Amino acid sequence: MSTAQWLFIAAFAVVVAIVTFFGVYLFSSTMWGGRWYGRKRGVR
Repeated sequence: MSTAQWLFIAAFAVVVAIVTFFGVYLFSSTMWGGRWYGRKRGVR
C-alpha cells in the first residue's frame, strides 16, 4: 500500500472514532436525563 492510502485510512479511522465517541456521548447524555436542559430550566 502507498503512503497516500495509509494516510487516507488513518484519517478515516480518526473521523469514525470521533463520530462514534460523539454519538455515544450524546446518547449517554440523553439517557441521563439531559443535564444541560435541566440546569437551564432550573433545578429544584
